[in-house]
Amino acid sequence: MTEKSAKTLYDPSFDRDSSGFGLIANIDDQASHWIIETAITALKRLTHRGAVAADGKTGDGCGLLIKFPEAFLRAIAAEAGLKTAERFAAGTVFLNTDPGIAKKTRNAIDAAIRDSGMEVAGWREVPTDQSVCGELALQTLPRIEQVVRQRTAPVCSEARSIAACSSRAAAPETVSMTSTRPPT
Repeated sequence: MTEKSAKTLYDPSFDRDSSGFGLIANIDDQASHWIIETAITALKRLTHRGAVAADGKTGDGCGLLIKFPEAFLRAIAAEAGLKTAERFAAGTVFLNTDPGIAKKTRNAIDAAIRDSGMEVAGWREVPTDQSVCGELALQTLPRIEQVVRQRTAPVCSEARSIAACSSRAAAPETVSMTSTRPPT
């Protein structure tokens, strides 16, 4: 650590080759189509770092992180016949195309959600347009689904520590899926 980095949060050892990101935000928390258009322009400018394969269509999975689109997620959950509670979350899951392995993965995720004190409202398949995928992407294209989970009762009481509550709420994100991977 250098003298300068000892006085700041920056440390050159954090740097990695071939990584890049852009940050565009509205500090007033106002929705803006301009922010989305600007973020897409920034993503397009990342192709110089090898973000697109030789077929010109297969990308490295970069994308946008936006504010939780509650109204949209409630609407698509309702379309899929899923009821959402006042507090809910939707997780995007990349599943194996083998139906048996996908089912085993869904069951493991469902169990982790229930073990963390929440309930599974259900699953929905995410619509995709495979015509825009490159040849390389199509070779490994997963089944993409969303799981909707919700809290119908408090997960934590006031007597429990914030750290304990946070780790319990995060449990579904940290589930190991090694048992659901196909044999190599």
